[in-house]
Amino acid sequence: MELFLYSPKTKKKKKRFVDWTTDEVTQLLKKALDWWNDEKGELQDGFIADTISEQFSDLVELMAEVILPRLADAEEETKTLAGSLLSEMEQSGFCVLSALPMTLVIDSNSYDEIARKLRVGLNSMKEEEVRGSTFGIFRWLVHGSRQSAYPAPPDDLLNELVNRVVTRRQPGLDSAIGQLSVIVLRLPDLLNEFQMESLCVALEYLIKETELPKRQDRETISGLCITIPINDRPEYRKLAADLAYRLFSQFTSRNKEVPQILINWKEICQNDPLPEVRGVWR
Repeated sequence: MELFLYSPKTKKKKKRFVDWTTDEVTQLLKKALDWWNDEKGELQDGFIADTISEQFSDLVELMAEVILPRLADAEEETKTLAGSLLSEMEQSGFCVLSALPMTLVIDSNSYDEIARKLRVGLNSMKEEEVRGSTFGIFRWLVHGSRQSAYPAPPDDLLNELVNRVVTRRQPGLDSAIGQLSVIVLRLPDLLNEFQMESLCVALEYLIKETELPKRQDRETISGLCITIPINDRPEYRKLAADLAYRLFSQFTSRNKEVPQILINWKEICQNDPLPEVRGVWR
């Protein structure tokens, strides 16, 4: 299985290759469950709770990316263990949104509830929940387009993700832009013409909203209510440039007229003062 996820922590698109058998992930699940049972009590200890919480957050990603996608042929007992572990983590306050679509191999009747939780998470004011929903939607799109064990997600979820970028809503805008760039790259056929045009509209605004102001103007701008803080603009400009480049490539490959805004972004990338932006168009 090959997945691309935009990670705000590393500022990169992480490419991962996973190849596990059902027996191997079953053993891995049992070890993860033992770890959870041994350490979950420490979540109440203020001295080490943060460290334990971060480690268990990584466990959610392990469940989403390695364990759950390979349980289709596992015994019912194993599926029940996986579902119970994720449910218990959710009840303990962990964000499990990125893994929820993968639980469809455990309970296909949870389709509507998973979609509802992803919608709520995507519109949350908590960055972790927006990011988790963004990853969850991407994983659902990938597996739903390739494996019969996963029904395709509702169409409105991708629309909601696109709309998050069009409206440039915070928090989690960086995750939304980054993951949509990955979707354009890896799953281009899923985006319809209206969605691509909507992203072009977003890129119109992102030209100015990601621009670095002159030094003498920074103090004035920092006092205003702005969508993207000045210190974050280099990363957002790189993300917007990536998205523009991917869309430009898709319009070209489909033999469609390239929108002027994408041509503008090409010129920006060739002359931008930021080297990471100049390196996008190759």
